[in-house]
Amino acid sequence: MFSKMKLLGLFIAAMVCGPTASAQSTLYSELGGNNGLTKIVANAIKRWEQNPVLAAQFKNADTERLEKSLVQQFCALSGGGCKYEGGDMKTVHEKMGVDTHQFNALAEDLQTALSENGIASSVQNRLIALLAPMKRDVVTK
Repeated sequence: MFSKMKLLGLFIAAMVCGPTASAQSTLYSELGGNNGLTKIVANAIKRWEQNPVLAAQFKNADTERLEKSLVQQFCALSGGGCKYEGGDMKTVHEKMGVDTHQFNALAEDLQTALSENGIASSVQNRLIALLAPMKRDVVTK
């Protein structure tokens, strides 16, 4: 049996050595928090607007509103404590006529934006894994 002192020592060691910093960090913090997400989203939107496959979809978009909504959504998904208050993906995209080719182009541009903002591929993959299930609600044709 452990004495009270040994148990206290183990408890203190566990608290000090506990989970590694990477285990404690959230995806949100690995994405750079709100500032990082804002840069990533702004970069992605700029790419989407210039991508010939996507440009028509973004031609009349309210870029400022879109950026705020995406930052909020990514923050909520990544554990940043935000509450996404935008519309559900099915309703928002139902009249847009997004096809698989466009969805893939959007995802590729997002991944490029993540890379350009210094986000490690393992972190990128975690975010993409959270976004990928939305494909069934976004792709309508």
